[in-house]
Amino acid sequence: MEEQWPEFEYSGRLVFNGLSHLAEIDKKTDLREIYSKLPHYESGTPFEPGEGFNLINFTDFPEYRDLNPELTQHADSMLHFVYKREKYTEEQMVNSDGETEQVFTKDLDTVDIFLTKSGHMMFMGAKNIVKQAQDKVHAILVDQMPIEELELQSDFLVWLFYKHQQKQNISERLRTDRLTDAKVSGEADVFGSTRRISGSTDLLRSPPIITALLQNESLETIGGDFVCLGNYHISSDISKNGRIHIKSRGEIQHSSDLRRVVLSSLFVNEVLDAYDTWLKMEPKQKYPPEEFFTRLYTRLEELSVSLEFPLDRVIENYKQKREEL
Repeated sequence: MEEQWPEFEYSGRLVFNGLSHLAEIDKKTDLREIYSKLPHYESGTPFEPGEGFNLINFTDFPEYRDLNPELTQHADSMLHFVYKREKYTEEQMVNSDGETEQVFTKDLDTVDIFLTKSGHMMFMGAKNIVKQAQDKVHAILVDQMPIEELELQSDFLVWLFYKHQQKQNISERLRTDRLTDAKVSGEADVFGSTRRISGSTDLLRSPPIITALLQNESLETIGGDFVCLGNYHISSDISKNGRIHIKSRGEIQHSSDLRRVVLSSLFVNEVLDAYDTWLKMEPKQKYPPEEFFTRLYTRLEELSVSLEFPLDRVIENYKQKREEL
């Protein structure tokens, strides 16, 4: 029998530190059948610590009834379960008789996991525990179906930047409102080998980020304000290593714990759906055209920033990616 809670509680940070993909899932797949292959968590002992998974049904909680129809549809279409792992710490204490006795203190590490009909498995929790949860899931399911750890390509983040510059939606269900944060890495220049911009009003007016892109450097993270389904405003950082951090402000900040979790999983699922679509695009749609880079160069001139390098390298690089050479 699955555990029941009178109220849904989640006080942790909304950070997805692991993404996986199950290739053979489709809309007809019974997600509960996949979950059934995972070991159930039961409390253990200091000598046999408990480890396993518990299913969570959103419909068990009264807050579920307050969700908008779009959110209940998302919640109903995915599976939410929690990985739990016990750790015991041994201590020596003096009892009331003045005798020393051995005492064990139990800590419980947890990771929230979301499995969607798109085949996305999203792990929310601390990075080191997420890695253990991923390894456990992969070891069990790999013999049942193809499953792989997922990272995002830097060029996908560049494409998000391009869509923002063009004022185009990322997908029918997702768009950018503002891009305010970024991290790039590459060869050192006047701005340094690694640049991080936080709290900018507009990345399109950020010389360090624009310069890095024009120098063919790697976009590691992009962040800002996004809109899901035309109604839900989410602030997030998206990193190419598969880390997606949902920030507790705006709509998230003023939501119940259950709504925060459902909104966060909805956003990450939409990002991954957009990534799946991007991977299948023809090269000419997948990579920004030459005009993207020339406009960034013009923007630097407007900001009175002069560059001492030509655009030839980045333009030629993306021509090759678009298969135009």
